[in-house]
Amino acid sequence: MRRLAAIASCLCSLGLSSGGALAVPAGPTAQVVNPTRARLERDLTELASWVDGNGGRLSAAFAHARGGAPVAMRSAERPQNPASVLKLLTALTALEVLGPAHRFRTRVRGVITDGVAPRLVLVGDGDPSLDTKDIDGLVVTLVGLGLTRVDGDILVDQSHFDAQLLPPGFEARPKEAAAFRAAVSPVSLAQNAITVNVAPAAEGKAARVWLTPAGVASLEGGVRTAKVGSGQKVGLTVTQAGQRLRVRVSGAVAEGHPIVRLRRRVDDPTATAGRYLLAALGRAGVRVSGAVVMGSGAEPILAEHQSADLSVLIHALGKRSDNFTAEALLKAIGGRRTGSAGASSDGADAILGLLRRHGPLEPATRIRNGSGLYDGGNVSANAVVRALVAAHGDARLSSEFLAHLAVGGVDGTLAGRFQSHAAARSIRAKTGTLAQVTALAGYLVPPAGEPLAFAVLIEGKVPQAEARARIDRLVSRALASTP
Repeated sequence: MRRLAAIASCLCSLGLSSGGALAVPAGPTAQVVNPTRARLERDLTELASWVDGNGGRLSAAFAHARGGAPVAMRSAERPQNPASVLKLLTALTALEVLGPAHRFRTRVRGVITDGVAPRLVLVGDGDPSLDTKDIDGLVVTLVGLGLTRVDGDILVDQSHFDAQLLPPGFEARPKEAAAFRAAVSPVSLAQNAITVNVAPAAEGKAARVWLTPAGVASLEGGVRTAKVGSGQKVGLTVTQAGQRLRVRVSGAVAEGHPIVRLRRRVDDPTATAGRYLLAALGRAGVRVSGAVVMGSGAEPILAEHQSADLSVLIHALGKRSDNFTAEALLKAIGGRRTGSAGASSDGADAILGLLRRHGPLEPATRIRNGSGLYDGGNVSANAVVRALVAAHGDARLSSEFLAHLAVGGVDGTLAGRFQSHAAARSIRAKTGTLAQVTALAGYLVPPAGEPLAFAVLIEGKVPQAEARARIDRLVSRALASTP
């Protein structure tokens, strides 16, 4: 009884019983006094003082991963912009709603009679990983079935998602052409971006320029080869009028310079995969009389490509922080939830539903997109940690969820951080970085002892490199003091 009273006194002194805090569950976990508590409390006080002194805001929480008993927190109930830490919630919701073994399917429908198809229909349900080799595989199957000619059009069926190509929040940077801000469609190709490849020749000669995916855009202009050591100044513009995509290059690249690769988003990618299919059929000797148009059809399935399992696809979120995959999954979640065309808003509602199941949400909590890019939403450290605790305790999902996270000092966005912990693989987490956000959330997994779930969110105009270093020091000290 004295021990339980001491625990209650300690929790009260830390303010862990205040409104919006993590609840202490009944059972054995609630009776464990974590020796990291006092040290974490001091370290969080120091971090909070530094953040406040720089005009920023801190929301942080540490809890036992088994059961969720709180360890230490600071302003843990305050919703803030989590940046890409939001991808943790997207990944977990995808696993719950779609299932770890879910596979996306991209199909070609049609009827082949004596080698001729009146038309072909390319249809997909949101595979974020579809690439040129996958469509090449569909063409191999079609040729194997005897296809030699298509007398009509190639239809691309984009009806599995709604018509809003640009995810919510992405409008904040309308002139941003980088591929990380790509539009999302259910039949996509190469994440709806185009890559310009420039290989230098001898000085004074034209550099070799080619596009990937091939056959989806016209290439104009040229790049010259300059003297050795002069670097590269390659200019690039991508314009689109209707379905017509034009890429124009200019500038120079030094002789002996490595191949320059510049990747840009496609404003309207709805026809891109169809154009690539058209070009791939031509390379295979199949003549197509028609054009690439939008449409659907109920003809039999001639060829099908299946993605990897969702448990593999979500590695792109946790390890590489891939925005396109996150936003495609959000729409797929929304479609499964409603039974209609996938919409980002429905996927966001599903994430909020997941969070509500694991604890009360602060009124300012909101989810806009699945990647955390720009103004993706606001969540508290409490909400993130409760989701992490729930994932850890779900035998159906826990191993897949843990595996998708970056490993400190080993891979993904944490390859260059926590290198002293690399051998033990004891830090599994998701980073979050925006111009005014530095965040980290995940698990501390000591070789022996109880794992912790944590979330540290810093928002504001604080020195970002120092904020990251302070978060890393806090997390490393917490791990070192965990029995």
